[in-house]
Amino acid sequence: LVARPHPRRVAIIGSGEGAALRECLKHQTVESVTMLEIDEVFMQLAREQMKEWNDCSEFSYNNNETTEDGYVSCFDDERANVLAVDAIEWFQQRFGAAVDIDEAHKFDVVIMDSFDPASPSSLSKNLYGSEEFVTALTNSLTKEGILIFQLSLSHGIEHVHSDPVFKMLQEFVASLAKHGAQSIKSYGEGHGQEWNPWDFQAVFMGDESRARWLSEASQIDYVLSERGVATKTGGSPFHYMDGATMTTYQYPSRAQEDISCDLKPDLALCDNGQTYQPAVVELSQAMDRIQQLRMHYAAPSEETVSSDSASNETSDEPDMATATTCSGCAEQRV
Repeated sequence: LVARPHPRRVAIIGSGEGAALRECLKHQTVESVTMLEIDEVFMQLAREQMKEWNDCSEFSYNNNETTEDGYVSCFDDERANVLAVDAIEWFQQRFGAAVDIDEAHKFDVVIMDSFDPASPSSLSKNLYGSEEFVTALTNSLTKEGILIFQLSLSHGIEHVHSDPVFKMLQEFVASLAKHGAQSIKSYGEGHGQEWNPWDFQAVFMGDESRARWLSEASQIDYVLSERGVATKTGGSPFHYMDGATMTTYQYPSRAQEDISCDLKPDLALCDNGQTYQPAVVELSQAMDRIQQLRMHYAAPSEETVSSDSASNETSDEPDMATATTCSGCAEQRV
């Protein structure tokens, strides 16, 4: 959401516990969040047993004084449209290839937080292996829209090419590119208190949203400070996101980079790695020069050594001129 200047419409596929819905509602620019969760029983369980995942009581516009425990479910937020439906059918009926789509109904951001791609469920194949669903997904996004989806647990590069799940996801990504995605970025999330980090991919339909994804930490912090809904404490509603956290999502992990470069060795950054940038190279060269200067001043010349030896033989008193010179050298070395 921070990669969009004024996100208004968001769709969530899955995330029945309500956490993704909660985080989306923290953005005051968001006018509606359509949440599509096929398991209605799970959502009811989340209301009763997982309240901390979908609690929006801190928002100043929510009156929780009338509830016994102060809990206000995000599922009941006036901006939330929570539907217990099959997301695949829902998208295909509204954004399929043969549908006349109203631009006003498109989404700025679509979040897929449903079945793990590695799940044995047939629904995983329907989500990540359906050309019709991919068509509907890309059709549902605005010109600068963004799609986020999970790739399962982070992994290394061993045997990845023989993994059928990896092959399915590669085909899913290729299909997205064929249907208009301008850029696709991988990133890892290790802040969720899971046993292992999770991998995600961000799909950008336009160049502006991709550029905003790469904003500096200070710019992201400013956007969040301006965008967050008012809270009853007066503090920020964003407890799990800030500029420093967002910058960790801007580039892939080394394992992801190696996998991509193995598949497409002609990619621009594969020869030098993702950190091969002019600013990084310039800084490295400057550090080399500093090291050379340190070595130069640290190594005494033969003339200085001879002079010091002669001085020690003729007098036990310190030579103030020599001491001053050495002090100056030390300052330059520092």
